Amino acid sequence: MSPVAPKGSLAGSIHKFGYRLIGISGRQWRGHQLAWLLMTGLWPKHQIDHIDGNRANNAWRNLRAASRSENARNRSVGASTKSGYKGVYPHVTGGYVAKIRFGGRGVHLGCFADRASAAAAYDQAAREAFGSFAALNFPRPGEVSCHRRSHCSSLA
Repeated sequence: MSPVAPKGSLAGSIHKFGYRLIGISGRQWRGHQLAWLLMTGLWPKHQIDHIDGNRANNAWRNLRAASRSENARNRSVGASTKSGYKGVYPHVTGGYVAKIRFGGRGVHLGCFADRASAAAAYDQAAREAFGSFAALNFPRPGEVSCHRRSHCSSLA
């Protein structure tokens, strides 16, 4: 790749962790940090959250300042989850358990006969605990899904 991006193209390249890296004067910078600097005139004090979960989407409306804990709240559902839902785990006696981590503690939300009911209980608790930083199993319009968020296009 040439040292100068052609006019109108995106500068930099995508890092193995999904962030756009942009080289300036021999140093690599994360694109979202540069976007924050350009839009606010200030270097970010904390972390910058990509609202839609797409680390390469540095559109201004997709970025927001976040503490480390806020940024961690909207992670997607883990690839190894057995239930397919965030905050939902199989119960040893059958059915499913809903749990959420908040304030450094695990909170038991209840036992449910099916995964969807447990996921709905998680979503309700996540909305109350995390507000706009919640990544949800069943998002309403304008909310963020915890499932493979690269498909989110409303913030692109």
